[in-house]
Amino acid sequence: DIYHNLRGALDYLAYQLHERHYRGNVPSQIIRDSQFPIYSSTPTGKGGSTLPTSGWRSIGTLGAKERTAIAWLQPYNTRKGKLEGVRAHLRDIGNINNIDKHRNLHITRSMVQAVQTIASIPDYGLTQDPAFGAAIEVGTRIDTWTFKRPPPAATMAGQRTCRAGAVFEVSGDRFDSLPHIAGSITSVRVVIERFAFLFPPLPQGSLVFPWVRVTEPLGS
Repeated sequence: DIYHNLRGALDYLAYQLHERHYRGNVPSQIIRDSQFPIYSSTPTGKGGSTLPTSGWRSIGTLGAKERTAIAWLQPYNTRKGKLEGVRAHLRDIGNINNIDKHRNLHITRSMVQAVQTIASIPDYGLTQDPAFGAAIEVGTRIDTWTFKRPPPAATMAGQRTCRAGAVFEVSGDRFDSLPHIAGSITSVRVVIERFAFLFPPLPQGSLVFPWVRVTEPLGS
């Protein structure tokens, strides 16, 4: 639902750009076609030639500046820079939302992210073989500790735990749910703010999300 709402926010932005372009009198066909495009590969026309933005059904009648700005945000642009992470999240939002939710569900599972260690005590020749990314179920192997010399019982006393994270998979890609959701929300905010100058200012604090914390950089 979160990703569906993020996709909806992008589509609403695209429609508002059409509302502005047509001064409120949006043709019925444009209303049906309007959406925020998300292309992971360059759109092509007949003969495989690159399709100009004026030929994109979803935004083709917008002004050239708006079309250029939207095209620059597309995931098929692989240029490094501050928008690199935003483009990656737009790609993910599109892929996650496109799944047929009548027949498939995004099943969230707990996966191993980190395990304990006593490697800071090297005298016993400890080596570890952690099963990072393994789904946590009863009897799941989390880690294997191998010692060259047996450590004393006091060193091994106490409960051993692991850190888990909620993840789900889409088309073979695995997403760490909470940080990815936070990054996706932040990325959609970046897109909305890119076009904010075209609209009346929002009330102070409208796009502030104090509970969202970006744990990994969105791009260099």
